[in-house]
Amino acid sequence: MNKRWCINDDLDYITEVGGKYLKKLDNKKILLTGCTGFIGKWLISSLLHYQKLTGCSYTLHVLTRDKERLYQNKYIDFTNQSIHVIQSDIREMSLNCNYDYLVHGATSASAELNEKDPIEMFSVVVDGTKRILSELKKKKFTGRALNLSSGAIYGVQDSNIEYIKESERSAPDTSNALHAYAEAKRSSESLFALYSKKYNLKYANARIFALLGPMLSLDIHFAAGNFIDNALKKEKIVVKGNGKPVRSYLYPTDLVLWMLFLLVDDNTSGSYNLGSKECVSISKLADMIASKYHSSYVVEDKKDVGWNTSRYVPDNNKIISCSGIQQSVFLNEAIERTYQWNKDK
Repeated sequence: MNKRWCINDDLDYITEVGGKYLKKLDNKKILLTGCTGFIGKWLISSLLHYQKLTGCSYTLHVLTRDKERLYQNKYIDFTNQSIHVIQSDIREMSLNCNYDYLVHGATSASAELNEKDPIEMFSVVVDGTKRILSELKKKKFTGRALNLSSGAIYGVQDSNIEYIKESERSAPDTSNALHAYAEAKRSSESLFALYSKKYNLKYANARIFALLGPMLSLDIHFAAGNFIDNALKKEKIVVKGNGKPVRSYLYPTDLVLWMLFLLVDDNTSGSYNLGSKECVSISKLADMIASKYHSSYVVEDKKDVGWNTSRYVPDNNKIISCSGIQQSVFLNEAIERTYQWNKDK
């Protein structure tokens, strides 16, 4: 970085590159479900930043199960007059107005919930998707929807496949409860396809892979965030498994730009991988972060117990080709910005 980076630089970049997509949202009403985590914070921050710079007008209706917790968010002022908070379980919600756009997240990629209560995980995603689509049908929704799916829908990536394509027909292991989240997201995609066929719903699936950037919680199940947290605390980085799984990490500026494109472009449909092709093993990632921040790391070499102990790396050529937007931030820079943002915070 030639100058000291700050998060507003990222938001300015999204405004500059994504302005033509953001402009299409002017005077529109947008419903966001399940968008109160990392992805939602970045999307909402980007929308509010563009609004502040340009004076455009749109309203964001944000669904949450816990309004009071949402209002305690440190990074977004959810009392902003452009934001209308709806408190409801998505499986019980009712729409009181019509919308121009929907960004549907349903639930976060919570490893803890997936492990402890996979039935609840599956229900929130699948029953929540059924509910929102049913409500849209009642309102005769004619806008566009973006369904936030996951790269997990492919199941465990074959180690011989370097980059998994959207055309890959592999699937989660339905006999393994750890695949509840993956199978639920797969079912969610099917529901969108069914409603599209019967009711002409215009939509796209964003199959999101691993992410890394500011505002990511460092104490959840993402290895990169955990390792950065260790480095910030001057602790030894601990790789709890054998360090062999391979991952890639997409920075949120690139994620948001690709999402905005899929949300507003009427020529897109079907599914798109949103992730980075720059892959790294978990042990190499630990080594990178330890070396960069004068720490040390250890590989415990225990058996990996996660749902995917192989590769998790997408082919992102389709989204780049369709949108014309190249990935702009790569792993080393993503680590630096995430570390700096958390250190400054």
